[in-house]
Amino acid sequence: MDHQTLTQYVARLKNTQNTPQLQKEFSEIIQEIGFQQFAYMRFHMENINAEQSIYTYSEAWKILYFKRDYHLIDPIFSRAFAENVPFFWSAEQYGHDPELINFFSEANKYGLYQGITIPLKSIEKKKAILTCASANAKQGITPVFDDEVMLISIQVLAETFHQMAIVFSDVYDHHLKPREQQILQLSALGLPTDKTAIFLGLNKDYVHEVISNALKRLGANNRVAAVYRSQELGFLKNLNKTRENP
Repeated sequence: MDHQTLTQYVARLKNTQNTPQLQKEFSEIIQEIGFQQFAYMRFHMENINAEQSIYTYSEAWKILYFKRDYHLIDPIFSRAFAENVPFFWSAEQYGHDPELINFFSEANKYGLYQGITIPLKSIEKKKAILTCASANAKQGITPVFDDEVMLISIQVLAETFHQMAIVFSDVYDHHLKPREQQILQLSALGLPTDKTAIFLGLNKDYVHEVISNALKRLGANNRVAAVYRSQELGFLKNLNKTRENP
């Protein structure tokens, strides 16, 4: 996937107005890439019950998944919940375990044999997971290749989806705290943590903590993404715009 295509995909996601539109747009995008289905779930870190879920997986698979307690052995879910690193996966990786062979045999009947899973940060003490999946290549489906560019592209799309999903959810806090706004505004001006602390007369560790909380609140992975996202949502003044009334 080239940069222009990825940029167009991101714009399509950011132009959605609600959860159903987001689900439809993301589903169409991943199908254009070569996947068939996706599932997004957001959790409280102390509870595996999904607080928010958006997916195109079969409802029949969802029922079977919990009826047979597959959530207790699903290696993809376990890895994604425990780690923060995006990864490729395939049923072939687990061909040595009879229990998992049976699990993936059932999953493949519903088009879930291989894919990419992206663990995501979220607001407060929450975590999200997004998986794009496809069926077994032997069934005539284009396989997912272990390609770093593809992994990065899906990660960008997952992060964008995640940000929009948070905005559309009922639990989203639509405001940054005043101190978070103040520090992110200085970050937008290029001040690093240590200089921000000196300028505001604050402890460096405290500034770092405020930034970390802002990242979680916005579902952003780094300060640059948080600044950009804050400007998009109107939390911060876009410094690239010229003031009409100086």
